[in-house]
Amino acid sequence: MPNRIRPRSLFSTRFWAIFALAGAGIAVSSGLGGCQRHVSDARIEVITLAEAVEFYEDSVGSEPSAMFLDARRDSIFAEGTIEGARQLRPDDVDLRADPDPKLEARDALIVFGQNPSSAVARAMSKRLLQAGYNSMLKARVKFYPGGYDEWLATGLPVEIPEIEEE
Repeated sequence: MPNRIRPRSLFSTRFWAIFALAGAGIAVSSGLGGCQRHVSDARIEVITLAEAVEFYEDSVGSEPSAMFLDARRDSIFAEGTIEGARQLRPDDVDLRADPDPKLEARDALIVFGQNPSSAVARAMSKRLLQAGYNSMLKARVKFYPGGYDEWLATGLPVEIPEIEEE
């Protein structure tokens, strides 16, 4: 009887083992299998001035559902910010720590900088996404690119924040 090479079945154990390993590699490299370090700009939800005003209305009152986060440096923040905004810089968000309960309690986190060219505000949005403030059920993080300049120019409420001395 001649030696015949048996054709491999599509459903052989070896095939499925290789397929599973390849799939696991893809999941890890795309951020699905572990801690995600890189966030694409495409994942940032950008909002307009009109949408920011709607969120602002939700940020005032006894039970606010939105919070404005000013990503600008201390000296600029101290000169004025959107009324009620909290200063938060990218380095203030520890990716190894549990999310801040004050931020998690809000339905929307509106990140802004000085103007549309504010790289730190975009970085802050990405940092919050990396830290897990968005979930499958709730997309909290929103980026308002118009920033403080647009807000101020349209006459919307601003304030000089009280800076706590450490």
